[in-house]
Amino acid sequence: MTRIAWLAFACGFCVALGGAAGNGCEAIEGEESVDLASIDQDPDGFHGIVGGTETGYTQWKNVIAIHGGGTLCSGTLIDPQVVLTAGHCVYYPAAGIDLIKDPGVQQIEGGADLDNKIVISQITAAVKHPQWNGTMGGAAVDLGMVRLASNVTDIEIMPVRVAPQATKGTKGKIVGYGYSKLNDSSTLGIHRMGDTTLLSVGPRLIGLGNPAGLCTGDSGGALFTQQNGMWVQSGVSSSIANANVCNPMSGSSDVNLVTYRDWINQQVQTWTGHGLPDPGSDGDTDGDSDGDSDSDSDSDSDGDSDSDSDNDSDGDTDGDSDSDSDSDSDGDTDSDSDSDSDSDSDSDSDSVSDGDVDGGSDGDMGDNPTGGRDSSACGCQETGRPTGVSLLAAVLVRSFP
Repeated sequence: MTRIAWLAFACGFCVALGGAAGNGCEAIEGEESVDLASIDQDPDGFHGIVGGTETGYTQWKNVIAIHGGGTLCSGTLIDPQVVLTAGHCVYYPAAGIDLIKDPGVQQIEGGADLDNKIVISQITAAVKHPQWNGTMGGAAVDLGMVRLASNVTDIEIMPVRVAPQATKGTKGKIVGYGYSKLNDSSTLGIHRMGDTTLLSVGPRLIGLGNPAGLCTGDSGGALFTQQNGMWVQSGVSSSIANANVCNPMSGSSDVNLVTYRDWINQQVQTWTGHGLPDPGSDGDTDGDSDGDSDSDSDSDSDGDSDSDSDNDSDGDTDGDSDSDSDSDSDGDTDSDSDSDSDSDSDSDSDSVSDGDVDGGSDGDMGDNPTGGRDSSACGCQETGRPTGVSLLAAVLVRSFP
């Protein structure tokens, strides 16, 4: 297949490891020096995100592509209307990129392969972190966000990690649309994920690798770790140590989101009127911990406090206010309106509606089911008496002759 020759990003950005410092590069905070030349390289090129696998777009769909105008970046849906990405994906004057000035030149796309892309949304606005001016180095914070033209409702949003930050040695996932073999355009624009390890954790940057790392085009993509039993976004893919080497074992760098979460939250609030969801809960924006979109504490979307799909709190699915599975509110399992379990409208246990329990239709409790009241049962000879109050009279006569 012929693939579009996108300009993706290493973009001259580097986070130096070992003796590569200088020329605007710096060592990853807290990471030991590594001699890249001493690391064995795969002569056939790296596989996956660089040590990962293709997803088929069956998982991590919240990692999307920011594509257009000859450029490609990755990003993560952190709100139905907001994508978090790298600063150099929205503002990089050296490459002629300024989505802040002209957001319409790119769009949000998804899919297993961008040759068969799914257009998710247009972009209406972009913002960069105040400490990003288009060049790496010093105290640069390589973060940006874009606002979508409409809410995305069919892709789950990804919570952003809160303190405490993940620690060195933590296992995580990285996801993006970048090369799996550097400069091989046939590997670009494919949705990939890989397992990785946090090799260093500083207040600004996270160094990662082993067994998977980042490559050009993964910029703006996600580093996921677990917090409170759920996956959260801990980093935004920013740079590699050597623009000519995509090394799965070391040299990849993400911006540490715990440090900058307040800024992210404030911008989401400005754009949408609400802040980020708490990753200590369920990842939605309703304020509870159940994983659905309503404001109650159960795991369904009906607004009551039980776990079924109807709108009452009785525990069944029939929509009435009792605890059985039929559609009435009488508390039994049949479909009539009384409180017994037979199919007639009285409250006794037989299946006829005469008010007694003998199974006949005459209204008494004797053994003459249809021909009138039975003296052996009620001590009288009256016939054709109505049910209901007559039953109570028959009982009283028999008990008190």
